[in-house]
Amino acid sequence: LAEMALDLGDVARQRLVAYVLLLARWNRAYNLTGVRDPLEMVTRHVLDSLSALPFLRGERGLDVGSGAGLPGLVLALARPRMQWVLL
Repeated sequence: LAEMALDLGDVARQRLVAYVLLLARWNRAYNLTGVRDPLEMVTRHVLDSLSALPFLRGERGLDVGSGAGLPGLVLALARPRMQWVLL
């Protein structure tokens, strides 16, 4: 996050860790993503999703084709004051 110049705060970071742990857990049962390693999920899913943060404007966000919650859920955890719709 520091390399991306993103300061999310402790609460958002904790929520993102919880999301990765849940994703890894449920991925074993439902094949939500091809990535199996939680550390790789951080790099390939969470950090990739967070790369859109500097470009977000407004009070609402829409993620079309969210699937396993990517990137919409990650962005919603990072920007909880925004209203999000994930389709």
